[in-house]
Amino acid sequence: MTLPNWTTLSRGTRRTWQISASNQVSELIDQCLAGSVSLEEATVRATGLHALEEELWPIAESIDRSPGQRPEFELIASSICLAALADTADTKLSIVLAHALGRSLLVAGRLDESEKMLARVERNVRDRGDRASLAGILGTQASMRVRRGQPEAALPLYKESF
Repeated sequence: MTLPNWTTLSRGTRRTWQISASNQVSELIDQCLAGSVSLEEATVRATGLHALEEELWPIAESIDRSPGQRPEFELIASSICLAALADTADTKLSIVLAHALGRSLLVAGRLDESEKMLARVERNVRDRGDRASLAGILGTQASMRVRRGQPEAALPLYKESF
């Protein structure tokens, strides 16, 4: 999965999220939020970690706890976790993280990247028959259409999500 190149971090961003245990992935997220490591470098490092699913789920839950309220954290954490997830078989975890990344890209105004990520996630969710996840993804896609000034294209997505 191709990850976005996100290099612009606001000054003073610090850890504003909590997980039950510290691990190499959470440490990379902290370093990236602190500005001591670029997101590009952090995702490269994360790819080699082969993180366990049980290390990533608490981070994914933290990302998904308040969607859209911490966009910089969500973008950084979901990018790093997706890179660390590379060889893991947990499709649900991959869906949660990719949806969070697509949503974060939308909030950041990176609509083309968001659209590509959300389309990829939508295909995976439809293949699995996961209606609950599909509803959330369709709602995010509808929001993107509204943001692009295409409210008429958003209506069918909203309807299907319900």
